[in-house]
Amino acid sequence: MIPYTLWLVPQEPVRTEYQTIIDEYCKKFSIHTFEPHITLTGGIESVDEQTIQSIQQVIENAHPIDVSISEVSISTTYFQCVFARVTPTPELLDLQINLRSACNIVAEDFFMPHLSLVYATISSEEK
Repeated sequence: MIPYTLWLVPQEPVRTEYQTIIDEYCKKFSIHTFEPHITLTGGIESVDEQTIQSIQQVIENAHPIDVSISEVSISTTYFQCVFARVTPTPELLDLQINLRSACNIVAEDFFMPHLSLVYATISSEEK
């Protein structure tokens, strides 16, 4: 089974603006496109009714989140090849923590909020 992930997706017109950027670079590097998003948590192996209700409750109780991009960066990982760093606000961090708790996920990795712009294995020079 493929694990599930929970994303924060930008509202319009910002969503379309980022989709245009992503599509442009995916075409340039002949790679698949993807929807602009900030991954809040992944590794959700199964979803039962209780988990869905817990997720819905977290979302209903979440505070509005203003997302701001601090810079564009590169890394050596495929899913963060080129990405926009997102400022980790208390509201965003609380949402991420509460969603992990709702899904019974033990936080073992570091949460670095970001919006990926390119998924690829390309040279640092191309990045």
